[in-house]
Amino acid sequence: MVTAADYTKFAQKLSAALGRPVHTFNRRGRGASSPQAEDYTLDADIRDLDAVMKHTSSTDVFGHSFGGAVALHAARTLPVERLAVYDPAVSVNHSVTAGWTAEYERATAAGDDDRALAVLQRGLEAGTRSRMPLSMLTIANKLTAGTSEGKQQRELMRTGVREIKAIIAADMPAEPFLELPWKR
Repeated sequence: MVTAADYTKFAQKLSAALGRPVHTFNRRGRGASSPQAEDYTLDADIRDLDAVMKHTSSTDVFGHSFGGAVALHAARTLPVERLAVYDPAVSVNHSVTAGWTAEYERATAAGDDDRALAVLQRGLEAGTRSRMPLSMLTIANKLTAGTSEGKQQRELMRTGVREIKAIIAADMPAEPFLELPWKR
């Protein structure tokens, strides 16, 4: 539930440390990017990453959270020389289950973003707060609704439904990831 702008300082520091440019881009449905298609899959973001890599001549890829999932799956087919991910949102051997996604989709469609965010946090087991009862987590989310982060999460809530479905649809064993060009 973030945009490329949230990574500006990180990209600047990484660029300074590496001594070369670091490029960020908004995935579909974020910032000024094109909207997510109704039949969205990881392939859309992989194609976009491929276009960015070709345009910039970049061969190193870093991804965080859902961007980490894109990076991992993209590195299986794109000319990635070095790969780094942090907390990638991938499903390995059905580690992300779909049992909670219908409730997440219903809450999002109803505009109940606080509950939808709570269901998402619980479903992904995102941090210690995710162990709170759903009603308490929903209230906690209401308290953050007015913050800049809370507003952004709610603006991007609709994209999350398709992304969770894409993560589950891309479930696979861990072994193919072992051959990727990890940054050591």
